[in-house]
Amino acid sequence: MASNDNLDQLDVLLQAVEEVVEQPEDLEGCEKLIEGSSLKNNFLRIGQALVTVNDRKLYKRAGSTSFTQYIEQKSDFGFGPRQALRLLAATRLVRNFPPTIALPTSERQVRALVGLEQQQAVKVWVKANLIAQETGVPLTHRLVESVLGKELPATYRQAARDWQVYINPPTGIVGSEPLQGLFLDRAIREVAAGRAAECLLFLKAAIGQRWFARALDHPHCWLSEKTAKKSAAAAAAAAASGEGGKSPRGMMVVYLGRRVKEFCDHFGDMGHIPGLNGWSGAKVGKD
Repeated sequence: MASNDNLDQLDVLLQAVEEVVEQPEDLEGCEKLIEGSSLKNNFLRIGQALVTVNDRKLYKRAGSTSFTQYIEQKSDFGFGPRQALRLLAATRLVRNFPPTIALPTSERQVRALVGLEQQQAVKVWVKANLIAQETGVPLTHRLVESVLGKELPATYRQAARDWQVYINPPTGIVGSEPLQGLFLDRAIREVAAGRAAECLLFLKAAIGQRWFARALDHPHCWLSEKTAKKSAAAAAAAAASGEGGKSPRGMMVVYLGRRVKEFCDHFGDMGHIPGLNGWSGAKVGKD
């Protein structure tokens, strides 16, 4: 069942749809809706109005030849073409969410989900909501991106698929406790109790912090920094999109479980595994 807050958010979206559908050709009505709403709490209302302006080409009534040109001329909206396009994409994504799940309160929360298949986007969003509810961490875009695994290079994502439980915990602090430490402690307890056979954690190094010392008590691999040469155009595109491949510098994979030798085989070529001989019982390497 949806909570009261979810129903309130859904009502806002439905009301926005109804308001622009009542007079679908009324550019002035859409503009009043945008100007009279705060982007902070009403991005769906604003987004739906922008969708109407764009899809019905109402911007031509303002003498503009394109949607982006129209937005450039509407300085009183409080945002430019780039943000308007983000609002368009986020609104189109969210309005197809099932009515039983919580809706985002800002466009930024779901920006990383735009472009995904609807089913995958919903799955990531629901999982982020569950983590937020269970841990008390705010449901921010960083949490959503962490669930999506955007910070994990594809090579390491592929390697992690053969393990029963894989965790890429969000960074940040709840109260005085680092989130990575809370996830690590929970994983250790679950494996020790037999509720999980094994677990891989992808952690950002926190040398000197008490929680991080517990990670070093288990088999782990310091991921090496592997850079790929890019053309100037590709590098510029990655920088502009904010989605350039992130280096694993200062990142490590921690293994909890009994398949230590398999862990060494899997990750031995991806970085440095301290004490490998002692954990695996034999030197692991290529013939």
